[in-house]
Amino acid sequence: MDLFIVLLPTFILSFGASFLINIFKDSMDSTASDSNEVKPVEVINIGDFGRR
Repeated sequence: MDLFIVLLPTFILSFGASFLINIFKDSMDSTASDSNEVKPVEVINIGDFGRR
């Protein structure tokens, strides 16, 4: 049970971080499509890592 208590905040933080990263990535994608710029690869990689 102690392990569950320790891991629970980690899961919450990881899901919250991936949620915020997805919002940030969506805003970056919309701004990139508006200005026809190349999308930053780091943001896309971080978003994919957050979904796994």
